Formats: sequence, C-alpha cells, structure tokens
Amino acid sequence: MYALEKKGPYSWKWSCINSKSDDGSSTKSTVEFYYPPEGMSSLSQAMMKEGSFKVEQDVWVSPSSGVRFLSQQKNNDPYSQNSPSKWQVRAQGRVLGEYSHLVIAHNGKCADRLMSQTPAKDVHQLLRVNFSDRVPANGGQKMTLNSLYSVTIALKSASPLSRALPDSFLCGFVQGHPKLSVVSCQTQKYPPMSYGNANDETIEVWNILSTATFAKQHKAPQEFLAEEVVANVTQQLVEALEEIVVSNIDNSPLLDQVVDSRVQLWGAAVPMNVWNAEGSKGGFVWDPRFQVGVCGDWLVEPSIAGAWTSGRCIGHHLKEIRQARHNQNDQSVGLDGRFEASSGVRRLGIASLDGPMNNSKENDTRLKGFNTSPGSRNRANNKHQGESGSIRPGNRVPQQKKGRKPVATIDSSNG
Repeated sequence: MYALEKKGPYSWKWSCINSKSDDGSSTKSTVEFYYPPEGMSSLSQAMMKEGSFKVEQDVWVSPSSGVRFLSQQKNNDPYSQNSPSKWQVRAQGRVLGEYSHLVIAHNGKCADRLMSQTPAKDVHQLLRVNFSDRVPANGGQKMTLNSLYSVTIALKSASPLSRALPDSFLCGFVQGHPKLSVVSCQTQKYPPMSYGNANDETIEVWNILSTATFAKQHKAPQEFLAEEVVANVTQQLVEALEEIVVSNIDNSPLLDQVVDSRVQLWGAAVPMNVWNAEGSKGGFVWDPRFQVGVCGDWLVEPSIAGAWTSGRCIGHHLKEIRQARHNQNDQSVGLDGRFEASSGVRRLGIASLDGPMNNSKENDTRLKGFNTSPGSRNRANNKHQGESGSIRPGNRVPQQKKGRKPVATIDSSNG
C-alpha cells in the first residue's frame, strides 16, 4: 500500500508502507501530491469569483433533448453582434440560452446521447462509449470507462485504522488487491467543519474505493442501489480493508465500529484509454463546421490535472479564434487519431499520477501545440516534474466584448 504522508500544509510525499523490493528493502517514490484544502469545489468557486462569466449550477441538461443545433452561421465572424446563434441549450422545459459555440466537458452515456441527435457526427463518434474494467492492449476502438464503488465510513476516534497507520497518513493506493484500490482519511484531508461539528473530534471519516473488477462484479443501477447491494458492498470492502490494515490491531470487527456509512457506484468513473489525436494540436476536440468542441481527461490523461489541461487547451484555442476572427481558416482539431491504453490507469487502476506536465513522450504527443515549458502562461501546474493535480486558479478571464455570443459549456458528474 502506498501512503501519502503529509510533509507540509498542502503537500505530501508518498512511500510504500507494505511492499518490499526483491532485495527486501522498502520501495519509495517522491511524487508530490496536492489538493484543495476545502474540497474540489473550491477550485471552481475560486475561478467563478475571478471570472466575468455566468455559471448555471445544479441544472440538469437532458441528454435526449437538452441541446439543439439551430443553424449555420451566415458569415465568418461568429462573435459578430449580427451573427445568429447556432446552439440552443434547454433544461427543465426552459431555454437556458442560445450560443455560437458549444463545449462538452463530459463523457459517458449522457455525452454520447447529448450529441447523437446533432449534425456534428464526427464529434459524436468520439463520444461513443464502452464500459469495462479493462481495455485491449492496442487501446480499442471506443472510449472505455470503468466503474468504481465508493464507500465512506465514520468511525469513533481513535479508530483501529488510525492506530494502525502513520499519524500523517492521508491516502493509500492498494496494489494487486482484488477488491481495494484506494483508502483515504478524510479527517486528515479536510477540516472537521466540512463534514460535521467543528468541535466534534470523536469521529473519523474514511473513504474506500473499490477496484474496477469488483465494481463490475457487483454492478447495479447506480441511481437506485438496493439495500442488499449497499450492505454487501460495504461489508466486503470494510472487511478487506480490515484484513490488510488492522487485523493485528483490534479484536473487534471493524464493521461493528462503523457509526455511519454511505455507498455510491461511480458508473462512469475512470477512462481506461486516451485519445491520441493526429495533427499539429492535441488535448481537445474542435469541429469548426458546427463550432462545437470537447475537453476532458480522456484527451490528455485520466486525472484531475489531465481534465484541467484539456480545458485550458480548448480555452486557448477559442481565444485564438476570437483574436483572429476574420481568418477563415479555422481548422478542426482532434477529429482524427486513435485510442491508446492508459499505462497510468493500468498501473494504479484508478487514475494516472504522472501529471500531464511531466514531459513524458506520451504527453508531449497528446499536447502538441500547447506550451508546457516552465513559466509558460499555458501551464496548469505550478511545478514541472512528477506532480499530480497541482493547480493554481486565479488568472482573470478576459471580459466578453459587447455583442459577442457566449460559449456554452456543458459539464456533468453523471455518466
């Protein structure tokens, strides 16, 4: 199990705590790991405060009728005040707006269905999806997503888990286990006020992620998990964790010490393969014929940093279009290419921790045309080598000039 141990206010280094190399010595790594101390939503909230854009939250855009293509542009300046809108976005029976550009920041069945009734067939072809816990060595012919179970448990402090693991333990990646992939201590990760009474120090919150194979074996309708499925999954994952971590610490079953728990099936979880585009640019998809694009981690690498970088790539492309809007040579990006199996996901089973800015040969190929050198304004990471998810939001987004049509971005956590 690889433990991420705290080395500073927001920085941890991870080392192997239960595996041995061939010569009997502990194996170690020096990869740094970063996280927002108030949760992932704090990233988007920070960007919303700095930006001039409008964000509609908690709005479900139906994949069957939420997006409609209206018309072709009648001139070559989509930002012109006189240029007609092309895309209509609807939710809950009302029109949210009409837009000249559309960006799909999503994947899974909903993204597939969302674009299936539009004329942007090349974009839809890339959004077609398969669900499996593995992918062919050649990458396969479709985007492939796995599924994972997430079990969150609350234990009385000090729990057998916290007594068995180092005081600075944050997260462990379980290697080669049939059921477990990751265990993390939310109490170490976030302040108590984020999940309970700030004065209550008697509760520890832990999260357990299953392997994709386990989730496939126990697949169920994710919106309505049956009570017996919830009970069975919770029991199996908690007992598996107990076996590898606390079996020699406490005689009382760990499951009996759980005071509260939650279970979620993450149906469209981690991309098993990544799209490697042909051409001079990569990291996103863009079809100028319909002014529609796609961004996501499956276009760079399966990670938060990969998703962030893909969004930055398409954002810079849209900026280039705006600055050269009288240029009629807006070219397609990413429509041709091939899927490649993700080596990072194959190693860890949950995500890649290499970081899209590590100058690896794979990432250099996928991010062609996007400057990732140190100090570049295009960078999504504040360090250069070996980081995962090092994100510093805060760059102000230029305000839209009067008369320009906005860009609609559709994002969702439901696959």
